Amino acid sequence: MSAVYRGMDGNNTPFFLIPTILVGGVLFFVLPFKLFVAMALASTASFYAHVYIDKEYHVEGSSLERFAWFRRKRQLHFAHHLHANSNFAVIDFFWDRMLGTYRKSDQDIH
Repeated sequence: MSAVYRGMDGNNTPFFLIPTILVGGVLFFVLPFKLFVAMALASTASFYAHVYIDKEYHVEGSSLERFAWFRRKRQLHFAHHLHANSNFAVIDFFWDRMLGTYRKSDQDIH
């Protein structure tokens, strides 16, 4: 953690944009236009939230630290940095639990 966000080094989020744009391009031709717009807006909001919260996890004194849910998810996120084969999620760890990659934070284990 640092006082300021140190940049996008090692952040693989942009790589998820490639398949999302490809799928979105196909869905543009398959879905009714209004449904496509709703899907595009939801995807954009999801990516924004993912990047924003990930940045906030790595900054000391984040304004989100006042929330217990943020402090808890930060612990789970940092477990991923110590154990790279677990806790891939940033916002919700549902899929990690479903796929067996969920790991309690080291603070929970002690």
